[in-house]
Amino acid sequence: MTEAPTGVAQSSRPTVVLTVLCLSQLLLAIDVTIVAVANPTIGAALGFDDSSLQWTITAYALTYGGFLLLGGRVADLFDRRTLFVAGIAGFTVASIIGAAAQSPVQLVGARALQGLCAAAISPCTLSILASTFAEGPGRRRAYGLWAATGSLGGAVGFLLGGLLTSGFGWRSIFLINAPVGFIAVLCGLRWLPRVSQEVLRQKLDLPGAITITLGSGLIIFGVSEAESRTWSSAMSWGPMVGGVVLGLVFIAIERRTVQPLLPFRVLRRRGSVALVPLVMIAVLSNATVYLTALFLQDVLGYSAGESGAAVLGLPVGFGIGVNISAWLVDRLGLRRQAVVGFVMIGLSCAWLARSSDEARWVTSVLPGTFGVGLGLGITLVVLITTVTSGVAQHDQGVVAGVYGMSQQIGGAVGLAVLASIAASGGVADAAGELVRTVAQQATAIRTAFVVGAGIAAATVVVVFATLPKRMELIEGQTATAHDAAMSAIPGEMTILDP
Repeated sequence: MTEAPTGVAQSSRPTVVLTVLCLSQLLLAIDVTIVAVANPTIGAALGFDDSSLQWTITAYALTYGGFLLLGGRVADLFDRRTLFVAGIAGFTVASIIGAAAQSPVQLVGARALQGLCAAAISPCTLSILASTFAEGPGRRRAYGLWAATGSLGGAVGFLLGGLLTSGFGWRSIFLINAPVGFIAVLCGLRWLPRVSQEVLRQKLDLPGAITITLGSGLIIFGVSEAESRTWSSAMSWGPMVGGVVLGLVFIAIERRTVQPLLPFRVLRRRGSVALVPLVMIAVLSNATVYLTALFLQDVLGYSAGESGAAVLGLPVGFGIGVNISAWLVDRLGLRRQAVVGFVMIGLSCAWLARSSDEARWVTSVLPGTFGVGLGLGITLVVLITTVTSGVAQHDQGVVAGVYGMSQQIGGAVGLAVLASIAASGGVADAAGELVRTVAQQATAIRTAFVVGAGIAAATVVVVFATLPKRMELIEGQTATAHDAAMSAIPGEMTILDP
């Protein structure tokens, strides 16, 4: 058997490694949706006002999105197992601190710490997957199971959020992370592979790390303010402009740095074009959940708990999609499968846009959310496979960080735009508050779904024009090596031009 290249993480138990990584994905996915469901109860219990309650979500998004690229690079420069375990341990401790919070400031601080730890966990997870499973069906199946676990976690979070909050109080939604995190730490220490110390000698690009972290954090902060204020508010566009300026400074720094935080060679690969449709996936998945829940509650009169259960069609469809994705790609190829997925998403958004003010969940909402989830599922795996293929071991973490940061920023901006469309219409009362009838609210939400369908259609054009048709091994790798699901040595891969 050919020896692994220096620095490649090796594991004789890739199935166990995948289980550990899926466990961490479950932990992060549950946390996001479970907090969203419990937020109104948290606000009433700790004394948040209406303008500050969003910080339970924003604080997490700021540190998570802001530190993702830094976390990805640190994962490349240091032992990924150590960083992963430290991130899980820190996330667990932050969850316990959140459960014990006695004031809004304490809870927001705990959420910020959770986001920081998640920014260490997420790129480690993707890079360890890429270095454990060979290019080909084995890696695609691993990505599919990892993504399906995230979908399951989101669905479980919706259900557990209401059950735990009503049955045991809001603090229980944070305490549930403790046993999961403890098990993940023990399993990570026992089974995750180490990286050879010979590749851990580069210096960290601190100027680049500071500028991109502050820049991405400012953009996310500005977008979150736009959702609660207006796009014309200085608190919205000011931070976003500052973030863009820091992004340009970051690019200038990286061009002159010998050991950059973001080596531009990873973006010059053909596979990096998949980042664009990946961002659209974040936009459309976030928007579908948000707009559907808004329609169910404000138009059809569902309670928060009922609407949480009613949008489960999306994660169910997503779970099915990722499980058939590896089977489909061998028959359709990368480009055709991505096109089919986005067409399905667009048609499903159009279906949701036609829902009437007296729509039935079974005939209107369920088919649309299920179709969006199915399209997302069959598309996501091939896009992640494309964007991570052909990447050297010492760049896997930074690619994972770029992927995660683009998802966070792109998804936040896209959701804010569609949420603004859904909030449009109506007239201002004497106090300046927007007043709308149910019919006006329904029309605005339907318009947002139409825009979502348009985004999916535009992405079909982008995918068809830029995404490669297929991938092929180089450097003498055989088809057998390509298909080895449990190989510890990822084969070098190139993406063929159409």
